[in-house]
Amino acid sequence: MADPCYGHHHLTESQKRRSSKDRRLLPLNEEHYHLTKLSFSEFTNELDLIWAELQDPESNLSKKARKEGIDLSSLRGLQLEQAIRVERRESGFDVTAVVMAFVAHGVVEAVKAAWTHLIVPRIRRDLGDDAIKHVEENE
Repeated sequence: MADPCYGHHHLTESQKRRSSKDRRLLPLNEEHYHLTKLSFSEFTNELDLIWAELQDPESNLSKKARKEGIDLSSLRGLQLEQAIRVERRESGFDVTAVVMAFVAHGVVEAVKAAWTHLIVPRIRRDLGDDAIKHVEENE
């Protein structure tokens, strides 16, 4: 039986190791951010905590998702790494750049909605409005 999260699209090791040039071919599934007030480690620790909260249907964050019409049921049971790939890139000026690639086949829209409406606002609430900055394509 096919994996419900990935269907028929299992990635080979070589596909997982695509160059960053290849990854840019799928811009709709990537977002770029600068971490201006926190380290990469602090960011990933916060992301792990938030993801764990999203897995609990009774958590405050899951309740907020329901109020906003975001269905998290397709994300429950997924490990963070199955849904979002976080890649660190140095950008200079003591700013760490991260690339968020939404990789959970079949649930990309739910992951993006959770990221935009739940995860980023929580990071900004907990770590400061300027802790993470979305990088527009023309920047």
